[in-house]
Amino acid sequence: MRKFTVEEVLDCGPCDRYKKNGGALIKKLFAGRDSITLVDVIDMLDVPDEDVAWIATMLFAPSQNAVFAAMCAMDAGFSAHSAGYAGYAARNAAGYAGYAGAAAGYARELQLCFICEILIMEEK
Repeated sequence: MRKFTVEEVLDCGPCDRYKKNGGALIKKLFAGRDSITLVDVIDMLDVPDEDVAWIATMLFAPSQNAVFAAMCAMDAGFSAHSAGYAGYAARNAAGYAGYAGAAAGYARELQLCFICEILIMEEK
């Protein structure tokens, strides 16, 4: 499995939160290690899911990014089909108020699953 360094992450152009103070937060997340893998990043509870997805797409090989994009697109198609139920939600807005937040959380979790699947395929 590919390993990457603090410098490689900084070269990807992370948001200001990660690059301020000379990449202090990234260095803290590396916890003294010279290099880490995407599995290490996924295991870091301090890193939000959307940031894990961002770094994965920056460090994946082009073929891995193509698979990730296809998986996300397929899920978006399923989600679009589910959006057809919006009328039911509108009739009972209070009952479905938590649905949007749950759906967003589910999408982030599913992206992490996709990343793990791609890493497993790489191992084979």
